[in-house]
Amino acid sequence: AVLSGMRIDPGWSDEWRAHDRPGDALAYPTHSHHAVSVCKGSVIGDAGSRARRGGDRAADRRPRAAHWQGHNMTTITIRPFHPDEWQRFRDFRLAALQAAPGVYGTHHDEAAGRSEVQWRGTLHGAFNQSFGLFDGSALIGITAVFTWPEDATGRTATLASSFIADAYRGRQLSRLLYDIRLEWIRQRRQFTRVVVGHRLSNEASRRANQHYGFTPFLRRPHTWPDGTTEDEIFYELALPEH
Repeated sequence: AVLSGMRIDPGWSDEWRAHDRPGDALAYPTHSHHAVSVCKGSVIGDAGSRARRGGDRAADRRPRAAHWQGHNMTTITIRPFHPDEWQRFRDFRLAALQAAPGVYGTHHDEAAGRSEVQWRGTLHGAFNQSFGLFDGSALIGITAVFTWPEDATGRTATLASSFIADAYRGRQLSRLLYDIRLEWIRQRRQFTRVVVGHRLSNEASRRANQHYGFTPFLRRPHTWPDGTTEDEIFYELALPEH
C-alpha cells in the first residue's frame, strides 16, 4: 500500500552508507519557514547512522515547516519528524529500500530488523534529524541529516535518506529537501562541513549537489544492495564560520 503510486526519485537520490546508512535529494534556495507558490508544477514564488547521542538542546532552533500551494489548492509542506511518528517513517523508508536497492546503500532486510528505539533515534537526536514532505496530511517524501561517522571530530554533517512519491516529481519540490536540511545544519555550530554521496552513474544527483556548491573529494568502489558494483562519489560543502 505504501508503494502505490510511488517510486524512488532516482534523479535526485544520493546515499551515504554508514551505520544507519541513510540517501539524498535536491532543494530550492529558500528559507524553510517561508511560503512558496507552485503552479502547474513550477515554482513561481521566491521566498527567501545513528547519531543517537540523546538530548534536545537544539529543539528551539528546529526549522519550521515550509508551505507550498499548488494550482489545485493543495498545500505541500516539509517539516521535522517527531519520534512518535517512527512507524510512519519506518514504513515509508522500508518501501524506498525495497523499491530501489540499486540507489540506496542500506539493505532492506537490515533496516526491517531495527527496533522501535532505533527508528525513534533515526527520526531525531541531538545531532541528527529526519524530515517529512506532505501534501496536506499525506506523507509524500522523506529525507534526513546525520553526523558523518568518518569524521571523528563530529563536525561534518551528511545528507541522507530521500524518497519522493512518483506523482510529485517534476515540481521542484525536491529542492525543499536540500533547503530544510542545510538550514538545520547551519543552525548548529558544531558543523563546519556537509558531505553527500551518490552512485557514479547518478548524473542528476551530481548536478543537484553542485547546484548548492558541493565539490568532489572522494571516490571509492562499492557493491550496492542490488548486487551491482559501481563507484560511489562523495562531495563536500564547507560552511562559513559562525
